[in-house]
Amino acid sequence: MRQHQQGTVYLLVLVGADGSVQDVKVDQSSGYRDLDRAAIEAARKWKFNPGSQDGKP
Repeated sequence: MRQHQQGTVYLLVLVGADGSVQDVKVDQSSGYRDLDRAAIEAARKWKFNPGSQDGKP
């Protein structure tokens, strides 16, 4: 059951060389455990464009 919680969650997201999320941690909690968990689960699905330098990842 949704609890209609609102807040801001600050996450630390480790992104691998291929652009995939390798790890997610809460840096600053919203104060709601369920909201923090939902933010982590959402972040694990994110995809990034890999960075490159001199044409190499």
